[in-house]
Amino acid sequence: MTADTGKDERRKKMKEFFGMMMLPIVLGLVNSSFFRMAMLGFTGESVDSAPGLHLRFTYQMLVMFLLVYLWARPAYKYVDKPDDKLRETVRRRISSVYRDAFLMLGIVQAVSLGIFYAVSGPASGARFAAAAAALVAQAAVLVVYIDSHLSKQKGLMEALYSPEELSRLRHGFSIPVYIKFSLMVFGFAIIPFVLIFAAVYRQVPMAAFATAMDDLLLLSAVILLVGLDSVYYGIQKPLDGLIGKMKRVAGGGLRGQNPHLFLRRSRLS
Repeated sequence: MTADTGKDERRKKMKEFFGMMMLPIVLGLVNSSFFRMAMLGFTGESVDSAPGLHLRFTYQMLVMFLLVYLWARPAYKYVDKPDDKLRETVRRRISSVYRDAFLMLGIVQAVSLGIFYAVSGPASGARFAAAAAALVAQAAVLVVYIDSHLSKQKGLMEALYSPEELSRLRHGFSIPVYIKFSLMVFGFAIIPFVLIFAAVYRQVPMAAFATAMDDLLLLSAVILLVGLDSVYYGIQKPLDGLIGKMKRVAGGGLRGQNPHLFLRRSRLS
């Protein structure tokens, strides 16, 4: 195998990891959509007329791009020149991906609030509430986006772990399934309903928030569908495979096979 062929194979196996580089764009869309609707619902004010907000959104995305690139840089280096030290670094990044993602989101929010304060002065309570609603939605989309990329991670895991390592539990920071479901429901079902209800209750003219509402509902529906898809691939599909193998065991499917090898394959699939 030539060096270029090996590099292409590694890049192909690492594509799930590099998909994380699109995260700032997704976060930017969610932030903008939820903040716009929240401002309309809480104040009746359009963000298009608020000074400094567009600059805040731009800096948020740029800072997140920088942080995600620095986070993913060891993987790029590993593709060009693989070694055990780089592989271990990438493995640590994956094992703490949720923790690192929430930390990056906190850094971005702190930087953007500082920029907004420097440009426009202290923010009102309504703007803080709108920013909080957008922050919760971004936290929810972080979980959905990460799960949707790492639930279909067979090539990535094969590039970073041996079959023996894949058959064992790996340590790292993870989020319980019930918290993931709660974040998805709260972020993309309850919050959009509350924001739309607030706009209607405040008697904001439909023409003023119809576009923002349509964008919010469309974005929330897409993210919910992606979240359900990641749950299926990450939980239900492996569970169905395990149940099917257990049925084959009960029906005598283990005859002539090594039981320990069978259990190892069950964990890998």
